[in-house]
Amino acid sequence: MRLYGYGWIGRALSSLEVSQLVTYYAHASSSETITELIEPAQEDDIELMVVPSQRVAKMTKKKYLDDFFERGILQLGTCDFFRNAGNTEVGDDQEGFVTLVGRGAGRTAWGRGGFKLQLQRLH
Repeated sequence: MRLYGYGWIGRALSSLEVSQLVTYYAHASSSETITELIEPAQEDDIELMVVPSQRVAKMTKKKYLDDFFERGILQLGTCDFFRNAGNTEVGDDQEGFVTLVGRGAGRTAWGRGGFKLQLQRLH
């Protein structure tokens, strides 16, 4: 993970200030115009290892779909692929980036980082 920015302040930020901070970091690393405040996800609201209750769709080209059903090969895109995808339904210039905000003991700390993941095929 690469750290792009961090900071701390000697007081607890309000919920509005946290939203403003997260929106600032997202806007600074995005080519899109962000016009609304981002409401950050709270740690308690993130469920891990839970089977989705709704269908999950993966957009892909026909070639990759055929490879999956005919040869058992699943195409996975990298963070760079999704950051730079020209199709607006697939592209996400925030892919792999995370802004963490921690509040407690009369202070607030934050950091903005990003992943550059590379998958290698093992033989």
